[in-house]
Amino acid sequence: MSAWANPNSDFIEPGFLLQHIRKTPEKMIVDDLLLDRQPLRVKSNVWYTVVPEIVEDEALFRMGDHVAYARADQIRVPKNLVSLTLGTTWHDIKRVRIRETKANVSCKASKDAILTPREPFAPQVHDYRKLQ
Repeated sequence: MSAWANPNSDFIEPGFLLQHIRKTPEKMIVDDLLLDRQPLRVKSNVWYTVVPEIVEDEALFRMGDHVAYARADQIRVPKNLVSLTLGTTWHDIKRVRIRETKANVSCKASKDAILTPREPFAPQVHDYRKLQ
């Protein structure tokens, strides 16, 4: 599961993205799905709090008013890596916290309200070679 806030890299599409990549132990790509792509508007020299959440087969990625969301069976696979990819522009990371918690079943109404402003997006096979 990858979450991207990409204003201008040519490594992946620009935007606020959720992506699922599955690779073999030899790092060959087996699956590459673009699960969500939303518009991204960011300002320089502004702090943003980024919160990725994964519960069962759902992923929710938030940064300020930006929201990316996907529900797919591929999300359900065990996770064993947290990676912060910073690109070539200047970054500063503070107060990183990683938690495993129980799902809060009373959050359905607030989740629906958070997801309402998203633009429609249908998950699709992602071909990174189109960017090169």
